Amino acid sequence: MAPFPAAPELPPLWADPQQREAPTKLEGAPMAAYQTVAALNSKLQRLVDGHGPQSLLDSLHGQLQNAVAEYLNELVTVDDLRFDSRVCFSGRSVVAPGPQLHYDQVGLPNEMAWTLFGPLVQRELGDAAAVAQQTEVATHKLDAIMARSWIIVNRAPSVTPETMLAFHPVRIADRAVRLHPLACPLLNTDFDGDQVAVFLPITAAGQREAGAQLSLAGHLTRNPKLVEQIAPRQEAMWGLAWLSLEAEGLQQIEAIMDRPLSAPDGFVTRATLVDALAQRLATEGVQPVLETLTALFTRGFAAIQKSGFAMSAFTEAGFAWPVSSSALGVEQVKTQYDQYVEKLLAITDYTRGLGPYVLAVRSGALPDTRIRVFPHIAGLPRVRTDVNGQLVIVERGFRQGLTLADFYALAPAAREGLAYVSKQWDAPVQFEPSHNGSRSFHVLARARRAAHP
Repeated sequence: MAPFPAAPELPPLWADPQQREAPTKLEGAPMAAYQTVAALNSKLQRLVDGHGPQSLLDSLHGQLQNAVAEYLNELVTVDDLRFDSRVCFSGRSVVAPGPQLHYDQVGLPNEMAWTLFGPLVQRELGDAAAVAQQTEVATHKLDAIMARSWIIVNRAPSVTPETMLAFHPVRIADRAVRLHPLACPLLNTDFDGDQVAVFLPITAAGQREAGAQLSLAGHLTRNPKLVEQIAPRQEAMWGLAWLSLEAEGLQQIEAIMDRPLSAPDGFVTRATLVDALAQRLATEGVQPVLETLTALFTRGFAAIQKSGFAMSAFTEAGFAWPVSSSALGVEQVKTQYDQYVEKLLAITDYTRGLGPYVLAVRSGALPDTRIRVFPHIAGLPRVRTDVNGQLVIVERGFRQGLTLADFYALAPAAREGLAYVSKQWDAPVQFEPSHNGSRSFHVLARARRAAHP
């Protein structure tokens, strides 16, 4: 057992020359805890050298372990553990989709890549000028280092483990960080200006842990239920459903899945794909499932681009909307609304008119509730309760544009929707107390034990 080093008395390296000439004694709770650790370590060293009794050695070893734990807890304050706008990150930028990437890659802006990995390139080349000038040799070395390195991407708030994802970085000529579609649901990115923080683990152990535990494969290995969250949805799922309307398209999807799929409604649904993917995950492992998911996304995006489906006043001209409800009462508008929703649900031709939108809901590309939301978008007259609790008729929608009166009439329902979203965000936190008893001393374990992490 090596002697424990004494507490340092030197000033910080970043102090100005005047401060260096007059060093001050470092004090505070972390230094006191450090001195306790040093004293216990020296005492234990003397007992080991003197062949002391085992019972006393065990007792002193336990005291030393507790002292080290206390010292590590005091090193990091609560403010250092907050993943918010003041977090210490290696880089940060707006996030954008990158479907051309591999699922374990992230597109990193060229400037950020040189800033993060430039010191590593300089260390391997031994030529600072080549790194500063970004020469061809330095660029090749940069790409080689990035190809074997992992970086961690985080988007606040960090309420679940999946908000920390590890990727191999790839240089791109862009100002935004590019994410593969598989990673977007886990980070809850909707590309409306969301920002992500980028962290670069600098130790070999940190690199290994990031790749093994924080990559998509690592998260899926830890929690197989995530396959439902990263399965195709929205445009990709609609493209697969539209493709499966034809027998040839269904065969293409079955070839990607490497197994037959049921289509009782005449098309493949998201639930069917999730069940098949869960079975493959249990029997074949993570890598084949991730490759299959990538192929499904690629095929779904290609199919929807080929379809040319769009919602507009022209493509929906075949659906007869009421001209005005000014002559109708509240009950008549309710009846008319229900009739139009039933008419919408009765659509079975998914290739024209509003059929593609109904296909999106029935296939699982959009939530079931969207079938009731569509009349709001299109402007079907409907009855709502305003801020005063009175029943009012809203005649316009997003298709025509809301009036000020319409906006105030829809405000209570919008507030309820925001409350529902807030409840969804609070739900994962309810599971966190079960982890608060963790006895490890890494950053996340200390954060979970903190009163205000």
